[in-house]
Amino acid sequence: MKKIFTLITVMLIAVSTNAQTRRTLWEGSLTMDNSWPSVQISKNDLLPYKTGDALIITISSADNTINTGWQWGSQVFVNCDWKTLFGAKTLTNGETNIEVVFTLSDEEVSQINGGSEIEVQGMNVVVTKVELEENETIEYETTGTELEMDSYGQIYKDQLTDYSGKDKLVFTYKVEGSTDYTEGEESGSVIGWGIGAIRSLGGNVEVASIGVKGIGEYNIQFTMDDLQGAIEDTNTTYNTNGIAFAMWNCKNAIGSRVSIVAYKAVSTGIEKVISETGNVNAPIYNLAGQRVNASYKGVVIQNGKKFFQK
Repeated sequence: MKKIFTLITVMLIAVSTNAQTRRTLWEGSLTMDNSWPSVQISKNDLLPYKTGDALIITISSADNTINTGWQWGSQVFVNCDWKTLFGAKTLTNGETNIEVVFTLSDEEVSQINGGSEIEVQGMNVVVTKVELEENETIEYETTGTELEMDSYGQIYKDQLTDYSGKDKLVFTYKVEGSTDYTEGEESGSVIGWGIGAIRSLGGNVEVASIGVKGIGEYNIQFTMDDLQGAIEDTNTTYNTNGIAFAMWNCKNAIGSRVSIVAYKAVSTGIEKVISETGNVNAPIYNLAGQRVNASYKGVVIQNGKKFFQK
């Protein structure tokens, strides 16, 4: 009996080691409109956090009529001390009870480390909860593989067949420009809303807009799970699927692509216990990579498989 109990205990420890845990940072109901309200969270309340953890923003509704003058529709984004931390994620008008996931990269962790608080903002959405999901640490191979992109920053699906799941792509870009700034602007800043985007080839599915930062070289990274909705965009006007690394000028600055490098996740040697039929309680995502619940209608992804949810 003691041996059986010990075995069960070991199994529970092995599973819990890989489990994702969530902490609620804020809960309420805040309508994001043109008065620009925000959910402000102290860095001390966010601790501990690390690369690979995720901020989960629960949206009870996305409604473009909250502010009809906002031409970009329903969006949610996260700042750090009122500077862009994550690019905006656009939601489909009429969606309800969805979870928007912002995964912390090394760059974002560094930015939070140097700040004091984060702010969740948006437009034409109602935010009801902000959570931190603490994920297991993922190790990656030291040397990645640089992917070929054309002059438009496009990479095609056939270059990505060897990558899946938690394998990641690192998009590196450079921001150059004038050192002359309008009075009141912080030295080294770039004036404007954004400098680029990661999206599907046809532009119908946007993974993230690349927010404005200072002049310098930066990277933004995503797992293949994050990118899957854009890669498989069925509305593309092209004959193939893939990812577009779009960059553009931003008032006093010029944005340019440097590289796209793929890294494979390295196994930690601890394996999860997974049913052959898949986990029926596994999170569900739409084709844009946004987390949704069982009431969502349309094509969704669960346990790495696509199906149509009525």
